[in-house]
Amino acid sequence: MRCDPRARLLATLVVSGVALSASSWVRVGWGLVAIAMLHLASGTGPRAAVGSFKPFRFLLLFTLVVRTMFTGGAPLLPGILPESITIEGVSAAALALLRLGGVIGRLGAPGAYDFPSRTRP
Repeated sequence: MRCDPRARLLATLVVSGVALSASSWVRVGWGLVAIAMLHLASGTGPRAAVGSFKPFRFLLLFTLVVRTMFTGGAPLLPGILPESITIEGVSAAALALLRLGGVIGRLGAPGAYDFPSRTRP
């Protein structure tokens, strides 16, 4: 399916904003579905989305560790893991990782914004 690159860019910005502002698992799920649909519409496959994570591995790992260690709540496994790892922290880290990963997967995909070199009259 052919689509105007400006429309794809606008749709990507809107979906990325929705994915980043999602505060529940249902909203994150809908955001990821919308991102997958944008990949299908732009002709980039899942391999391009996964490949775009490589430069951002440190950022994703840092987000995971910080959200896990510094979110208060009930200990995940008392007596086995440190008390700084909480159920709420793991949930918050997973939610943040999915939101950030969805945006990176969409924005970093090569070929997602192939603008034509010439414009037709």
